[in-house]
Amino acid sequence: MTAKIKLNAASGGGSFSLQAPSSSANNRVMTLPDSADGTVLTTTNPKAGNIIQVVTNTTRDSAGSVSLSVSRTYYDIPNQNVTITPTSNTSKMLISFQQLGEFTATPNGYNFVLERSISGGSTTLIQGDIGSDTNKSAVFTSPLITYHGDDNDTTIEVAHGSNYLDSPATASAVTYKVKVRKHESGTGTYYYNRTILDNNANHSERGLSWITVMEVAA
Repeated sequence: MTAKIKLNAASGGGSFSLQAPSSSANNRVMTLPDSADGTVLTTTNPKAGNIIQVVTNTTRDSAGSVSLSVSRTYYDIPNQNVTITPTSNTSKMLISFQQLGEFTATPNGYNFVLERSISGGSTTLIQGDIGSDTNKSAVFTSPLITYHGDDNDTTIEVAHGSNYLDSPATASAVTYKVKVRKHESGTGTYYYNRTILDNNANHSERGLSWITVMEVAA
């Protein structure tokens, strides 16, 4: 016989049951809130600020590159995207990412940006206010680039990371991407997770890049 307490709604609605564990080795204690009309928090009703789920995409691939053939055009970086389905349309998303790689330096002027795409809906670039100089409007810009001359005098080495708290206001699947662009004239190339020469020497670094999204309860 199963030990169970069942509470039926007074007006013929649904019911709520408490059922004991199957054995004494699985004893459990449920502590009710020590306040009037307190709320029992669950995975579908978490406390504000709690992390509900985490999705990440990390790559050590160093065999590829991104051709930046058109200025002011955003290009995808392979494996630098994640898709997450919020448990609630009030949830916030904490996005963090890191990019390691090297750009061809002449002409220079590169930046990273986050893109949010909602399933069946809109696509938004998460960026700063658009002004008259729109080629420098993205949130994640080249002043955070670190310069090194060890590998090749015609390159710019970048170690770049950032965090952003987004409010997508949807319960549909959301995809976040890290994208890159060159905001001056001419063409260029971004070599991710490696230096351009990529030879077996102390000055030829290899690294890893990632993007992580955490759903935060509102």
